[in-house]
Order: sequence, then structure tokens, then C-alpha cells
Amino acid sequence: FAALEPLNFEISYANSDEAYFIDDELPIGEFDYYVRALHENEIRSNLSEPFSITILPPPPDITPPEIPTNVLASDVPDDLGGHLFVNWTDSTSLDLDHHLVFVDTIPFTNASTRSSIANLSAGNSSVVINRTSDRIDNSGSIVDTGSVIIDNIDLYVAVVAVDSVGNFESNVTPFGPVRTFNNTA
Repeated sequence: FAALEPLNFEISYANSDEAYFIDDELPIGEFDYYVRALHENEIRSNLSEPFSITILPPPPDITPPEIPTNVLASDVPDDLGGHLFVNWTDSTSLDLDHHLVFVDTIPFTNASTRSSIANLSAGNSSVVINRTSDRIDNSGSIVDTGSVIIDNIDLYVAVVAVDSVGNFESNVTPFGPVRTFNNTA
């Protein structure tokens, strides 16, 4: 019955032939229940004392989405250099919101130590990059500023999936080394 509706002690709101009853339509909040036994010939017992049930909100989502797969990076063909083409297969997680792309000149295994260089919504799984990520410390402060990509220097790329509440797997295995080139010379 609806909240704040007066309780009618003469009717049954739910019947169960089992020793339990599941009320799966309740919102978050506190609810009082009364129990009455229904015997043969519609004879009813007295109501029990009320007992309260508190429905708590679900626990917060702390699970990162599945990682993107098939991460690849390559030189952009027929350009003046300094551009890296990055593509991947989207994460298959239902709560996927976006992907973050990280690029550095040294291998790294923790995306949390870099700032993302690109943020692409789910379904967009490729990007051309021309800068490296900033390196950051545990407090989020920049300790080494990223720079434009320099040709013929090793680059390492990682892509992480981020869900609708911001969870992502920070441990990464970057793709690389890969290099860019001036393809017009």
C-alpha cells in the first residue's frame, strides 16, 4: 500500500503460503510490518506487534569497467610528422561512459601517474594524438609537463575505460614502443 495510507486492519495486503514473504517493490526508506496468520475457515489471528524494516540504498559502484582491447598505435601516414593514430576496441561494460588515452616517452604501468591526452565518449574508438601526457604525482600535481610529439622518439600508449561514476582500472600495459615520422620528406 502507499506510504502514509492508513492501515486497514480488516484486510490482508499480501498473502503467502510459504513461511516468508518478499516485498520487492519498496523504495529506500523505513517501513512497518504487521503479521497475521490466516487459519482455516478464514479465521485470523491477532496482529503482531509492528516491526520496522529499513531499506538502504545500494552500495556504491566501485567496480571499474572492462578494459578496452586491441589497443594499437601507429604513425599517421603522409603527414609532416608528430602525429600518432591510436585505436582500440571499446570496453564491453554496460556502464561504460568514456575512454581516456595516455601517451608518454617512457613505459608506464599506472595511468593515475599521467594526465589523459584525450577523452572520447563510448563508441568513439580512435583518435589522432600530437602531445604526450603530463606526468603527475600522488597529489595530482604536475611534475613533468607533456610536450608535442617529436618524430623518431619511442612512444607508449594506454587506453582506459571509465564508467558513469568515474571508475577505471589504473593498472595498464601500454602499447609500444611506436614512433612518428615526417612522411613527406
